[in-house]
Amino acid sequence: WLIKNYDYDLIKFLQWTCATPMKLIGKQLTIIDEQDMICLENDYSQCQPSQNSSIIK
Repeated sequence: WLIKNYDYDLIKFLQWTCATPMKLIGKQLTIIDEQDMICLENDYSQCQPSQNSSIIK
């Protein structure tokens, strides 16, 4: 749905801000391709927590 309705670079930015995989830290956003953004369930433990995250009660 996102690919059909939003700009490709916006999708990358949204995914990047949600969780930054440790293997991508230090890379420029513009050189990351779609394959880099695929998140497998095991990758969740290797993601850097967002500094802006909050708990919703």
